[in-house]
Amino acid sequence: MKTTMKIMGAGLVIIGLMAVAGSGGDCDGHCMENANSLGDMLLISAGGIIAMCFGGFLVWMSEDE
Repeated sequence: MKTTMKIMGAGLVIIGLMAVAGSGGDCDGHCMENANSLGDMLLISAGGIIAMCFGGFLVWMSEDE
């Protein structure tokens, strides 16, 4: 059970980090008409931060004492 929690937690941390890193959704300013709005960017980054926190919590709770 603890191994499953560690794997799921690590996966959530990685996915959350990727979501936060890609929350802007633009391509270096060359196609700003396709970029996310500020509200969308904040929503995606907040979801990524929550996923990272929950994943870190799962990893922390699965540590052996």
